[in-house]
Amino acid sequence: MIVKGDEFDRNFNQITKSTIAFLFHGTDLGLIHERAKRTAQTGAHEGTVFQLVRLHGDQIAVDPGLLADEAGTISLFGDRRVIWIEAGAKNFSDSIANQLKHPPENCSIIIEAGNLKPSSPLRKLLDSARHAASIGCYADSVEALKRLVQSTLASQNLTIDDETRDLLVARLGNDRLITRSELEKLCQYARGESQITWKHVSDIMNDASAIALEEAIDAAFMGQRKRVEENSTRVFQTGGDPNYVLMSALTHALKLHRIRLDLDQGGHMDALLSRNGLFYQRKQIVTAYMPRWNKDSLLIVVKTLQDCISRSRQNPKLSQILCVRTLWTIAGLVGPTRT
Repeated sequence: MIVKGDEFDRNFNQITKSTIAFLFHGTDLGLIHERAKRTAQTGAHEGTVFQLVRLHGDQIAVDPGLLADEAGTISLFGDRRVIWIEAGAKNFSDSIANQLKHPPENCSIIIEAGNLKPSSPLRKLLDSARHAASIGCYADSVEALKRLVQSTLASQNLTIDDETRDLLVARLGNDRLITRSELEKLCQYARGESQITWKHVSDIMNDASAIALEEAIDAAFMGQRKRVEENSTRVFQTGGDPNYVLMSALTHALKLHRIRLDLDQGGHMDALLSRNGLFYQRKQIVTAYMPRWNKDSLLIVVKTLQDCISRSRQNPKLSQILCVRTLWTIAGLVGPTRT
C-alpha cells in the first residue's frame, strides 16, 4: 500500500508492526536512508550479523533463491531478522512477490531505492500489496525544515529566534542527511550556550571545507575539470566525506532541474534562484552556467550521481576516486550557452 511520508512518521509503530516489506523511494536519498535505517533498527541492531542482513538488488536478480534462503534462516541472536536491500538496475520484484505470497516468520524486508516511476516493477508490486508499505521520500518543504530545525535544537536545549531560523533554513539543502549533518555541526559548535545566533550559523556554514565543496560542485557544472580536482582535494584534505560531496551535488542538480523547468515556463531567473536558497555570489555563479543546461541533461546528471552514490556505498575505499570521476563526467556534459 502507498503510505505518505508524514503518515509513516506519525504512525511508525503501528505500520511497522503489520508490514512485511518496506519500499523507500524518491528524490531525497538522505531521507530514504534515514527512514530505512530507523525501520531496520526496530527489528535488529545494525551490525549484528545474524539479525541484520544486507543484500543488493542485482544479487537477488541473478540468484532469485537468495532472498528466500535469507528470509527462511532462523536468527541465532534475536527474535527477528531484517533483510535490508539496496535496489540496483536489475528487476528483482518476483523475489519480493514470492515473499509476500509466503510471508517469512519474524522477518522484515526493507528496500532502499532511488526515484522510481509508478510503472516500475517494485512500485507496481508494493504500491498495492497487502502487508507492504511504499513510502515516497521527497525534499522537505520550508515549513518542514523549520520544524526540523526547532526539534533538533530543542533536543540539545538550544533556542533560536524566528529570523535566524529562517536565514538558517535558507542555507540548508534539500537532502535530509545533509540537513541533519549541518544541524549536528551547528549544535556541536554552540555547545555550552543557550541560543543559536546568526554568528554561529555564519561561522559553521562558511568554513573552508564548505566553500571548497560548493566550488567543486560549481566547477563541475561549469565544465572545469581541473578546478573540480583542486577543490575536491581541498575538501578531502580537511576531512570531507566523498559521499557528502556526492549527496550535495545531487541536491544541487535536483535544484537546478527544478529551476530549469520553471525557467522554461517563463519564470524569472533571479526570483527562482532566491526561492531555491541561492544567494549573493553563489547566485551570480549559477546564473552564469544555468543557460548551458537543459532539463534532459540535468536528469542525466541526477541519474549519474545516484548511480555513483550506490557504487560508493558498496566500495567505500574507492569513494574519493568515484566522486572525482563522477564530477568530471558532469563537467563533460556541459553544453553550449543557450539564450
